[in-house]
Amino acid sequence: MFVTSPVFWLAVVGWLVILTPVICRRKFSAEKKVNENNE
Repeated sequence: MFVTSPVFWLAVVGWLVILTPVICRRKFSAEKKVNENNE
């Protein structure tokens, strides 16, 4: 029942919007550090 509620999906979308850029930044910063160490 709870899973089908629109409020639940709004919360999921909100978390994805907040977390996605944070995860992308961590991946990019990690890749930059690796690239700098290789050079």
